[in-house]
Amino acid sequence: MKHTILLAMLPLLVLLITGAAAAQSLDLVREGRPCAEIVVARDAHKGIQAAARDLQDFLEQISGARLSIVNEPGSGVTNRVYIGESEHTARLGYRLPDFAGSGYDLLVSNNYAVLTGPNMFFPPRKFRDRAEFQAFISEKYSDEFFWPGSGELNGALGISSTDDIGAWHAASALLDRLGVRFCAPYDE
Repeated sequence: MKHTILLAMLPLLVLLITGAAAAQSLDLVREGRPCAEIVVARDAHKGIQAAARDLQDFLEQISGARLSIVNEPGSGVTNRVYIGESEHTARLGYRLPDFAGSGYDLLVSNNYAVLTGPNMFFPPRKFRDRAEFQAFISEKYSDEFFWPGSGELNGALGISSTDDIGAWHAASALLDRLGVRFCAPYDE
């Protein structure tokens, strides 16, 4: 499937993340070279790993520099972008704010950023359609009970269509702030 993506032109070769609440900034790319790395927990859910790859790919399209995705912070890099909660974000003293439901948190502090949010992961739906489900339970039902949260599995990404991945929302919000736009309809 071909996606149409518009990237806003950035006048500088330095990408900065600016926190909404504070005037913090973090260099990700300077003079066409990466000066940050993306840190994801080794056992992170596939959706959180996909968020890190999206951030990496789009930052490269914007700047020409490819940030590394690592499981452990490296000693040769000062700036880091943490995708999802991990032991590393806990060591930094990061605690995810309370959310009543879906959302994301984009925190920039000192030489790091944390992109995360509440996550809800659902198993793939076991029934192809309502008729198959109704045959299984042998009684009538309403739609509100048919969609308790589980969705179809996207095999390529390894996530369910109804998964709610806060880290992916946060990565998308950051990309939006940097000028990335996802436009529809798609060509295919």
